[in-house]
Amino acid sequence: MLTDSTFLYDPKNPAPAPFWKENFQSGTNEDLRAIQSRPDVLVFTSPPLSKPLNVVGRIKAELYVSTSARDTDFVARLSDVHPDGYAERLNHGILRLRFRNGYEKSEPVEPGQVLRIEIDLWGTGQQIQAGHCLRLEVTSSGYPVWAPNYNTGGDIWEETTPIVASNTVHHSEQHPSRLILKELVEPVFAAPWDESRWGGKLPG
Repeated sequence: MLTDSTFLYDPKNPAPAPFWKENFQSGTNEDLRAIQSRPDVLVFTSPPLSKPLNVVGRIKAELYVSTSARDTDFVARLSDVHPDGYAERLNHGILRLRFRNGYEKSEPVEPGQVLRIEIDLWGTGQQIQAGHCLRLEVTSSGYPVWAPNYNTGGDIWEETTPIVASNTVHHSEQHPSRLILKELVEPVFAAPWDESRWGGKLPG
């Protein structure tokens, strides 16, 4: 059984964000399959669900990570995978390792040191249908929403030469990386509106 998963992050070839115009934080319908097929993206997929799962509220990824660099980024993204393979984005977040303990202090990384981090994926409200899967992907970039980390640990306004980082997510009994989300067990659904907010009956 694998206890860690490693990928190479090259700032000159960053993984793209699934959208380009604005950094929305609510779930939309971008298909993540093209991004998830890249060699610099780790993909962790649940078995198909036997019954619907209502994911409502804040989401976070608690990861144990290490890197060969003095600084790097980790991006986590959650998707609802349909039976036909369509990977619907729910939400995502990013953490720059030098600011793992807050933005008040920049702390360079000791290469190879295993660190526990939390990535805030903000929130969502989605009923994952039976037969669908939950998927967590982890990478180190989301361009152009986030500027690529050059991995040097240097001044972000002055560094000019990026380096390739070997980044690892550890997942073992000693380093139990996990996805944390809230399930709404017995949701109460509101009645659908039969009138438009601008007046008049809705079709159907």
